[in-house]
Amino acid sequence: MGRSPCEGIGNAKSSVWGLSFSLSFYTLYLKYSIYFRTVFFMNSIPPLQPTAIGFSLANAHALVQAAGLAYHPPNEVTAQALAWGFRHCKLLDSGPTQGYVMANERAIVVSFRGTQGKDLRDWITNLDFDRIETPNGMVHCGFNKAVDRVFEDLLLAVIKFRTQGQALFLTGHSLGGALATLATLRLVNAGQSVAGLYTFGSPRVGDRTYFDRFNTALNMGLDAAPISRAFRIVNDKDTVPKLPFKATGYCHVGEKYRFDTQGCLCLNPVPLQGLMAAIQDEIEDLLEPDWEMINDHYLGSYKTVILANLLQSIALVPALVPELVPALV
Repeated sequence: MGRSPCEGIGNAKSSVWGLSFSLSFYTLYLKYSIYFRTVFFMNSIPPLQPTAIGFSLANAHALVQAAGLAYHPPNEVTAQALAWGFRHCKLLDSGPTQGYVMANERAIVVSFRGTQGKDLRDWITNLDFDRIETPNGMVHCGFNKAVDRVFEDLLLAVIKFRTQGQALFLTGHSLGGALATLATLRLVNAGQSVAGLYTFGSPRVGDRTYFDRFNTALNMGLDAAPISRAFRIVNDKDTVPKLPFKATGYCHVGEKYRFDTQGCLCLNPVPLQGLMAAIQDEIEDLLEPDWEMINDHYLGSYKTVILANLLQSIALVPALVPELVPALV
C-alpha cells in the first residue's frame, strides 16, 4: 500500500514531541530551518486565485490571512491591505460588528472579525439559540442583528469597488465566519455574485430552509452545473462548529473540509468514515464544550495547518510538522 500524503506529518508530529531534552537543539534547528525555508519560498506560494473553481488551498491560505487581519486595529488593516496590493479598503464598524472590504482590479475580499481568548469562552457560555424568521428561513437572531448593523455599508462598498466585475470572496473566523455566511446570501440576493466563501471554525447560522436556499444560491455555476462556492474549514476537534446544536434545528451550509489530528486535510471521506464522523458529531453535540478543544479553534492553529498543507501540496517543504510551521501575521 502507498503512504498517505500526510503520513509524514503525522509520524513527525508524534515523534518530535517525544524527543528527550538531549535533542532539544535538534528541535530548535528543525523549527528554524522550516521557518527560513518557508520565508525563502514565500514568493512561490500562490496568492489569492480569483478564477479558481471549487476548493483551493491557495485561496484558503490567502483568506485565513484576511480573516486574521480583521482582528487588528483599523490603521493596521488599511496598511496591510495596501501591502497585499488592495488599493481600496472600507472599514466596517458598528458597535460589536467589525470587519472590512478590500479591493483591487482582480478581487474583492470581505472579512468579518470573530471572537478569541477570554471573550470566546464568555461568548460560548452565553450563546443562545434564539432564531428569527427571514425571507431565507430561520437564522440565529444575534448573528442576524450583527450583520444588519453593517450590511448597507458593505453592499455600497462592494458596488463602489466592483468596477471590473472582480471576483468577490467572503471570509471570517469563529463568529466572523457566521457573519460572513449570512452576508454571503444577502449579497447574492442583492444581485452581487460571490466567487467563494471560506470560513474557519464557524458556528451554525440557520435552519434547514436556510440550508436549502443558501446551497441553491451559492452552488450554481455556468450552464447551471453545480459548483460549490462555500467552504467551511474545521480544525480537528474545534468545538465552535458544533454550536448551536443540531438538536435545536440548526444546520451547517457549504462543503466541510476538516484537518484531522495529524494535520491532514480530509477531503472526501469514504461512506463508512462519513457515517462514523456524523455519529461522532451527534454524540459530541450532546456534551458540554470541552475547553481543551478550544485550542483547535484559535486562528493561529488554522493558519499553521493550512500553510503546512499548502507548502506540501506544492512540494516546497515536504512532510512538515504543523506545530513547527510559523503562522503568518
